[in-house]
Amino acid sequence: METHRTRGFTEGFWHSALCTTINLTSDGDNPLDIWNVHLNPHGEDQRLVEAERLRNMIGTSRLALIVGDFNSLSRSDAYDPEMINSLREKGVRKFGEDELRYDVTDFFTRQGFVDLAQKFDAATSTVPTPASKDHFHAEQL
Repeated sequence: METHRTRGFTEGFWHSALCTTINLTSDGDNPLDIWNVHLNPHGEDQRLVEAERLRNMIGTSRLALIVGDFNSLSRSDAYDPEMINSLREKGVRKFGEDELRYDVTDFFTRQGFVDLAQKFDAATSTVPTPASKDHFHAEQL
């Protein structure tokens, strides 16, 4: 019996989603799906469609972990709502037009997924913060 397998998906994704299934037991009855995603970099509406597609692909009967680049903000990171103004001045609209948007991470939370970095207080944000040197992500606080 194989211990793991990886599948790639591009249909319905701006970039892609990869799923590696690892058998946690020798009989294969307890698989873990690890999804590595890179969601749409342009807007929260497009990312939300991808998140919904991903959720449908995962289903509800398996243990799943989602990792990667969501290109989205998390409400648990407590961004200053005024940050939208400096992002807008730089021409960065991917995190919202008039206010910061959290649709994708809120969607995953509503679906029962848990942000493990936040839960275990292990989160380190680099985007959008001064630590990022990328113009489209950097935020001067």
